[in-house]
Amino acid sequence: MFVDAGVPDPSGSTPLAPPAFLDGLRELAVDGVLLPWAGWWDEDEMRELVPDDRLRAALTREMPARRGDGA
Repeated sequence: MFVDAGVPDPSGSTPLAPPAFLDGLRELAVDGVLLPWAGWWDEDEMRELVPDDRLRAALTREMPARRGDGA
């Protein structure tokens, strides 16, 4: 089941994401570490995505930063 993913190419390798998207993620990274998802947007945008203050704070606390090697 693919929920938030593309279908793999049946004849070879499938890129993780389109090159432009990966370039944007690289720009968000600091010393090779990608900010937690909530750090990709400013406070107003996060409030629009998750209007409930308590839920937004809980989600933000639980979001890990990610190294570029997938760890």
